Amino acid sequence: MADEKRLMKNAVRLWCIEKGYEEITDGGRCDISFKMCGRRLGFIFEFDKTAEELKALAEAVKNEYSFIYAVINDSRKRSEVIKLIPPEYGIFCYSNSFGLGFVYQIFREPSLIY
Repeated sequence: MADEKRLMKNAVRLWCIEKGYEEITDGGRCDISFKMCGRRLGFIFEFDKTAEELKALAEAVKNEYSFIYAVINDSRKRSEVIKLIPPEYGIFCYSNSFGLGFVYQIFREPSLIY
């Protein structure tokens, strides 16, 4: 699981850097965090947590970030994750859904939290 999490963090980093975000390394409870223009963007990974852990973390970080994505590694998990996270969270998927190589998929854009 450690290698999968490291690879997913790197995929999220590449996506965020392309968008102009700067990584935050000062803590925070999300798995990986970024900032741009005074706004914080957090990512919580679904694939290394139980449903209860994901739901608790999603609620705990709500007031720390302007935007939050739940990250999944399999597009078939989308409907399960939607039930566990607040409606203002986005859903980010990085997977080999079609067998042609890994791609980024945004299933839902996040709304401004604060």
